[in-house]
Amino acid sequence: MDYAAYQAALTFYRDMPSNFFILPPGYEREQTNVKGAFESMTAFVKTYPSSIYVPNAKKQGEEARQKLAQHEMYVADFYEKRGHLAGAVGRLETVVQKYPGQDEATILFRLHDLYLKLSDPVHARDALERIVTKLPGTPAAQRAQAMLGS
Repeated sequence: MDYAAYQAALTFYRDMPSNFFILPPGYEREQTNVKGAFESMTAFVKTYPSSIYVPNAKKQGEEARQKLAQHEMYVADFYEKRGHLAGAVGRLETVVQKYPGQDEATILFRLHDLYLKLSDPVHARDALERIVTKLPGTPAAQRAQAMLGS
């Protein structure tokens, strides 16, 4: 049963956009199969935790998660370049909430800057506080603490 479920999950994984050199990067294209791969691999791991396919499913699910995060960052860049700062903020917040483990310090500092541009000092301060809370003892946390103190 687990073999069949894993093979079904692999159908999404195999159909994820590749980074073939003559095509736009995968993160710039439709993400339906990437999302399907992430969700199906996650569901497989939860449903069949003792399966021999779990290590592969975790690895493939993580790869899909990384691609989804890259796509959100790409869209955030797109919005920011065109002056749609609220859209960029929404995409960056999605990365922090749904795809933790990305370069959170960089993303949160970027959120801080965007919130300031949007004249929202409360959320800007919150972004710095999240750096201090999530990344204690790091240079990023020290920098955020200094920014909070000034």
